[in-house]
Amino acid sequence: MPQLDENYFKKRILESPRRAMTKIWNSREKQIATVIENVAGIHGSIEGLVGNQKALPKIETLSLESIAEEEEEI
Repeated sequence: MPQLDENYFKKRILESPRRAMTKIWNSREKQIATVIENVAGIHGSIEGLVGNQKALPKIETLSLESIAEEEEEI
């Protein structure tokens, strides 16, 4: 029985940092998604203002093909 108690407490000690890191990464993922959405919106707005004159460099990661490929990988 003491071994069982020891294993239980070891597991609890390890779970706390894991939960903390999971919380941090979830927060970072949301921040990254927000930044990507904002960049895409800004790029689209500027492209709309200057027209489709190829004045802006193409951002490959914002293309529909790139987004479709990323979703297929997941």
